[in-house]
Amino acid sequence: MTPLRSMSALTELHLQNNEVTDIDPLVWSQGEGRPESLLFVDLRGNKLDLKQDSPDMLNMEELRSRGVEVITDPPVVTATQTWEPGPSLDTSRYGLATVSYEGKVYAIGGWNGPTVMEVFDPSTESWITLSPLPSGQSGLAASRVDSHIYTFGSYGWEETVQVYDIDKDQWSSGPGLPRGMYWGTAETIGDNIYVIGGHSSIGPLSTVYILDTTTLTWSQGSDMPAPAQVPASAVYGGEIYIFPLNHKYNPETDSWTPFTGAVSEHGYASEAVTAENEIYLIGGSPGSIYQAYEMTEIYDPLSDSWRTVEDLDIGRYQFGAVYLDGKIYSIGGRNGEAGAEDSVEVLIVSP
Repeated sequence: MTPLRSMSALTELHLQNNEVTDIDPLVWSQGEGRPESLLFVDLRGNKLDLKQDSPDMLNMEELRSRGVEVITDPPVVTATQTWEPGPSLDTSRYGLATVSYEGKVYAIGGWNGPTVMEVFDPSTESWITLSPLPSGQSGLAASRVDSHIYTFGSYGWEETVQVYDIDKDQWSSGPGLPRGMYWGTAETIGDNIYVIGGHSSIGPLSTVYILDTTTLTWSQGSDMPAPAQVPASAVYGGEIYIFPLNHKYNPETDSWTPFTGAVSEHGYASEAVTAENEIYLIGGSPGSIYQAYEMTEIYDPLSDSWRTVEDLDIGRYQFGAVYLDGKIYSIGGRNGEAGAEDSVEVLIVSP
């Protein structure tokens, strides 16, 4: 267990969660320098609800008997989160898709490299080129089921679906989309992949296409309340959150429910990532190819509320983002000069 933040080395100790059964060595090993008080907060700086009668909690009376004051009503303390540069892609791209699996990040297709497949290994801080896509895809969506990555659609309203076997580094064809499209989004729940929104020959789509990866067959869910091209999406609590539509889809009931939208306007082509029970909404564009947003906002689904963190260093849209091992990676995309980015920015969510 590691301290989140120490306001004063000798008087307060902030812990990152309420799993405090192993706090004794942490506190009492400090000898005469041990803290005089303990302030328990979570990663968001919120006070923890400490229950003395819980077997998983530290006995408050024991702490007090050792002369340590337990502060149970502290002010809110927020940890600072800042984007830092990460290792750049080998090929600058926008309109790519990104997926994480077993400690690695996969960057797939996109303009300026529609057949390029790269994998990032944090242990070596490097990108490696893998087997190329048999058919190039730009403006694609992608999602993973177990060790297989599924890619959907491409510029020109393609019905293309390709399947990448991570273990074998091999591509194969998948069942074509019910409608040719690009600029959709895709999320996995169980064995199903939900391909939502996008753009087709008839314009922006409100469709929900569902691929059962066990039978490789398509079905269709209830349409979104409005069309959305280049939407951002994230899964939380078994539901799919769509931005900037600000509605969530429940696969169990096949229904849509509104939620509170972001404070700032992210436009289209932003990215959404679920991390530590919150959803990070990153970047975007108002629609001009020469405008790219830097802002990052965090949505708490439980309280239906938003807060902000530091901006991206480089505004970007049509990029990829994943959460992996306590970090969010924002990858490639298009910048405010309409150029393709190879840059990567990293936000530490949990130390």
